[in-house]
Amino acid sequence: MLSSRIILLVLFLAGGAAALLLARRQLSEGAHDPAIRAQRQLGAIQMGLERFTIDTGRYPTLSEGIGALILAPYEFTAEIWRGPYIEARGADPLVDPWNRPYAYEVLENGRGMAFTLGADGAPGGEGENRDLMGVSEVMRESAPAGRRKSSGIDTLMGKPAAGDN
Repeated sequence: MLSSRIILLVLFLAGGAAALLLARRQLSEGAHDPAIRAQRQLGAIQMGLERFTIDTGRYPTLSEGIGALILAPYEFTAEIWRGPYIEARGADPLVDPWNRPYAYEVLENGRGMAFTLGADGAPGGEGENRDLMGVSEVMRESAPAGRRKSSGIDTLMGKPAAGDN
């Protein structure tokens, strides 16, 4: 009876160790994949945008951009702007894994969105070249292309940003 318990305990510990090693390997692989790193950074930026909005009552303007998550826009006092809203650990949090600044646009509904154009730096693409956004595709598609303010995708595609002041 005692030996069967010991065998079960050893098997349980071995299974747990194997699961831990597998999970660690999966997490470390994600750290080396630029697209995964970009998606994580965009998630942090988008969370920062939401926290900025809670404190200030609005998303950063196009001219302020996502830099407003790190440095307070001139109009806000310390009581209103409670940032920085994203943490700068090591690398610049506003630069994507391909060493290009994250782009920012304001949708027609006033909501801010950070994005990157992927490894190739061009709109569209598949795999590591696909565009990555800080919000869901559904939200992005809900803003008609001709009716969103943009400092990003439309401008990068050579189109004037409709409604951009």
